[in-house]
Amino acid sequence: MERLRAVLGVVAYAVAGLVGWLVSVPVALVVLLLLPLFYGLSSNGVHDLRRRFRARR
Repeated sequence: MERLRAVLGVVAYAVAGLVGWLVSVPVALVVLLLLPLFYGLSSNGVHDLRRRFRARR
């Protein structure tokens, strides 16, 4: 399950780089600024993140 979190992080950095190069630097900057938020929220694992969101409903 943690492999999924790591792969998502690497893919997100790659997508942000491509977006910055091909489309718009400010859009890539927003993606790069949101990545630490993703890592912070999922620091206990993606499974725990899903459980937390379900508990709020």
